[in-house]
Amino acid sequence: GLIGGRKIAVVIDEEDMFYSAAEADARKGRPHAPMWVFDITDLSNIQALSIFEVSELESPWCQAAGARFGAHQFQKKTDGTLVYCTWFSGGLRIVDVADPFAPREVGSYVPEPVKGQPAPQTNDSDIDDRNLIYIVDRYVGFDILEYTG
Repeated sequence: GLIGGRKIAVVIDEEDMFYSAAEADARKGRPHAPMWVFDITDLSNIQALSIFEVSELESPWCQAAGARFGAHQFQKKTDGTLVYCTWFSGGLRIVDVADPFAPREVGSYVPEPVKGQPAPQTNDSDIDDRNLIYIVDRYVGFDILEYTG
């Protein structure tokens, strides 16, 4: 569908892996992976409209050794202007792109890490026909949520 007369595409710029302490140290000062919003109305002239980022201050596990923090994936089924994104140790982020120039977070959920892991690694999300949200952690966690916003 169109948003404000524009055909919109949402893209996740996935966070790369921390392989070692040296890799983590090399990442210092680099931004985490965001979610991008593009105007694809004219495929010969695709325009970046905005990005949405999550602050490291929004997760107690954002700097856990051996864990990724930035964006990873959003749900496959889209309906309306809400985008359900996973943010590794930043959990689930529900982002409204009704204004594609200024996406805004309207809900979030950061799970506890599963036993023996330094941080959650929220990996995938999906929504069913009842609007229940399913998120999985790449280690073993699984949560079922409901957004009532």
